[in-house]
Amino acid sequence: MGTVGDALDNAMAEPFFSTLQLELLDRCNGQHGAGLHRLSSNTSKPGTTLRGDTQPSIADHQSTTNTAALPSRLWDDQQTKTLRETGGSSVASWVETQAPGAQEPTNPMAARGVSLRYAHFSEATTTWSTTTTLIHARMVPAAYESSLMSGNSIFTMTDTAIVAVTHVDAPEVVTSAHFDEVLTDTYERVGALPGMLQRIAGIQERRWWPEGHLFTDAAAAAGAKVIEASGVRVEDIGLLIDTSVCRDRLEPSSAVTVHNTLGLPSSCLSFDLSNACLGFVNALQVAGNMISSGQIDYALIVDGEGSRLTQETTLARLTRSDVTLDILLAEFATLTLGSGGAAAVVGRHSDNPGSHQVVRGVARAESSHHDLCVGDLTQMRTDSRGLLDAGLHISKLVWGGVDQWGWMEADRYIVHQVSQIHTRMTCDVLGIDRAKIPLTFPFLGNVGPASIPITLSLETESLDVGDTVLLMGIGSGINTSVIELLW
Repeated sequence: MGTVGDALDNAMAEPFFSTLQLELLDRCNGQHGAGLHRLSSNTSKPGTTLRGDTQPSIADHQSTTNTAALPSRLWDDQQTKTLRETGGSSVASWVETQAPGAQEPTNPMAARGVSLRYAHFSEATTTWSTTTTLIHARMVPAAYESSLMSGNSIFTMTDTAIVAVTHVDAPEVVTSAHFDEVLTDTYERVGALPGMLQRIAGIQERRWWPEGHLFTDAAAAAGAKVIEASGVRVEDIGLLIDTSVCRDRLEPSSAVTVHNTLGLPSSCLSFDLSNACLGFVNALQVAGNMISSGQIDYALIVDGEGSRLTQETTLARLTRSDVTLDILLAEFATLTLGSGGAAAVVGRHSDNPGSHQVVRGVARAESSHHDLCVGDLTQMRTDSRGLLDAGLHISKLVWGGVDQWGWMEADRYIVHQVSQIHTRMTCDVLGIDRAKIPLTFPFLGNVGPASIPITLSLETESLDVGDTVLLMGIGSGINTSVIELLW
């Protein structure tokens, strides 16, 4: 852990502004003069994909002799180059190719994006003409090269927002003291002390659903609650994502049951997105991308978790006479889990006054740790120390360079709710203020991917307009993601 900071010295070195990576596909074959491209001033949003129209309008076919509208260098076929914007004024690095005697005009690019058309130079007539061809202009995050160096994935959004977020509580409270009572003989036999869940994890209690209550019941209940809170019409929801770790079956998806229960329209796409405790945060990014691309107007994200079956079977197993201290510790994290449901409606910020804008995010995968926590509905085995160390390591890596975004001064940090040790060490490693981290694990336990939206839902009344809120998720595997909200 001591060398983590050294790995970040040069990571994320550039400011966070939009950049364009241009992938140029020239359909003009083999002519020396081909390859010069004109950039028009049409704008688009960061994070979207622009494509030239292969069936251009009459205006697109108009020829031009205005070389001042052309960039200053020629590009070879298939060549890719990055154009970097800095604070709204573009710095373009052009690659020189052929075209003897060509003038070197300049062209300012739009501050937030451009649409592209090809222009071709004829050596025979020394004139320029334009034609539309397929152009792929992919908006990528600023500091693209630094992002590659750091190994992080960065994204931005301009008009995506959380319209509403809600949660539902499981009704039965189960204390950690009750677990201690069940495990009294095991503790004595292996030399463990009762109260570890309270002292080490900081979890006093968690909740269970009644027997027979399905995970999809919890997800659907949260979904119905958030639809009502959002004021969005059911028929306007174009996407449903169920991010639950807990599943009633292998197939069909949990989402189809929630879709049916809520009476969502046939035009509403539905599927499950599973990524351990990170699923809900991932779904927010997926939904935002579909909204930004114009495929949907609103998305519904739901999650329903339940720890009753898992903890009952674990307690029964840990009371056997052959249980050792190593076995107890390997299954200790299972006893920290909780139950609950959460949901969010995501839409366009511009269409929903008072919504909470998704600004940007950063994510990272460290899949070499995929075997540190492995489980199903009846058993979960965890290398708790290994998982903690690996989680802190990846968190530090993904956190590098966030000073440029002001994340060190965020108003609220909604972190994944694991334990008091995890929270304290995360604060120490990242240097964030513990007072800005609301805690729900002491009375709810770790509710998996629902823990972040549950905690956010409980905090909504205390947040002010303009607050910067960070959703800081991590899931076994290991994957992590941080999403910035502007409240």
